[in-house]
Amino acid sequence: MRLGIKIAVLLLVFVIPIFTEIQPDPIQCWTTLKTFEADGTVKNVVVVTTDDDLSELINGAEPGDQLILPKKTYTGTFSFSGIQGTAENPIWIIGSGSHETVISGRMQFSESQYLILRNFELKDSTSNGINMDDSGKYDEVVNHHVIIDNLHVHNIGGTDNLDCIKLSGLYDFFITNNKIWDGSSGGSYVDMVGCHDGFISNNEFGDETENSQTHVQMKGGTINITVNSNVFKNAPQRGVNMGGSTGADFFRPPISQEYNYEAKWLRVVNNVFDHCYAPVAFVGCVECLVSNNVLYYPENWALRILQETTELSGVTFESCRDGVFANNIILFEDSMSRFCNVGSNTESTTFKFENNLWYCTNNANFDYENSAISNIPVDEINVIQQENPLFEDQSNLDFRLKEESSALQKGIGGYVNSDFDYQCYRDPPNMGAYSYYVGAPSPIPSITPTPTPSSDPDNVSSSNISLFPFTLLLLICLSFFAL
Repeated sequence: MRLGIKIAVLLLVFVIPIFTEIQPDPIQCWTTLKTFEADGTVKNVVVVTTDDDLSELINGAEPGDQLILPKKTYTGTFSFSGIQGTAENPIWIIGSGSHETVISGRMQFSESQYLILRNFELKDSTSNGINMDDSGKYDEVVNHHVIIDNLHVHNIGGTDNLDCIKLSGLYDFFITNNKIWDGSSGGSYVDMVGCHDGFISNNEFGDETENSQTHVQMKGGTINITVNSNVFKNAPQRGVNMGGSTGADFFRPPISQEYNYEAKWLRVVNNVFDHCYAPVAFVGCVECLVSNNVLYYPENWALRILQETTELSGVTFESCRDGVFANNIILFEDSMSRFCNVGSNTESTTFKFENNLWYCTNNANFDYENSAISNIPVDEINVIQQENPLFEDQSNLDFRLKEESSALQKGIGGYVNSDFDYQCYRDPPNMGAYSYYVGAPSPIPSITPTPTPSSDPDNVSSSNISLFPFTLLLLICLSFFAL
């Protein structure tokens, strides 16, 4: 009998913790994102001078080629297939650093590998702006290791479902340091279908003019994407859509009893959402995280929990479940519709809401307990209500905290390592997107290197598991049996 009890305790403390819901943070503090480019070598520099050269030279590019686009405008619809560098010798397509290289039209890439796009402006496409696809090879990995960095993309489409950047079946990628605005009102700024192991980091989405209805969307079987350190301005519908609604033929990998969700293991952390209709939406996604963001005056909802697909091609879909909404700061007015819009066919009671700060700026006596607006589907843990977070200069989107802020070190640890500026969070972390307060000394730097995204589609390799807690638990269990 005593042996049975000991075995049960062993299972509870040692085996069960292995199966965690939220994936560990892949970004370490005091580093920038390390990409495959760091190990790449240029073998040949080619200057592209005409529209015809652009098509011919890129389609003929070899590993190690660096194609330089001078300060001029290239006009047309440019299609490229099989542009494939290697880990040692990627292929670069680089414009002038001042964005005086302009592509007036669209760029279509199929089956690209180890490709880097940088430093140019793309505009005036009547279709998608930049399209990266896998040629419809939905169950193969032929489209991987891509960097899209420091581009200006705007004036794309019109009112149809067209995207500034469209990614389909792309693995191991970085979308970084871009400014994207004035997209098609029916589309997205970055739309991912069946993408895996990527980062959407340090971008600015939207402005005060025309905006795509969704700024970043991840659906169609998308797994393991980190959306961090971005600014989202004035999204007419959803700032970040975690999941969505995808046709049966477009999932990567194809729909099965194992892959029966729109998205999984997405991380939306350390971002600023400025006047978005609904900053974040969990839509048919499982085990996703929204942590340490600033939601600055959401127009209608702070977040949504929805299920747009329940069955497809005879496969029953997982309900939207096990999301986490933690360490966020929400400034709002009492004219908004609801804190949280919960739809049917979801498992909203499996969500965790913990260590968030809510502050109503136009009603000092806002009644959190009885107001119809404050409709969180579960009991919030360690919530702070109606305390001014004291931002440094919120009118200019400076959301660093002042020294007397009640949000300092009131977050819960374990979700994020670094903040909006890649500085280390203290223990416990602050609420919001910044680890420090104005005038504070910098934290001690971390010496842990930053990993690149894993090529493991399910992100369950040993590199994502800390061995220390399991070793400690094993020692505890062995001591327990020795009693």
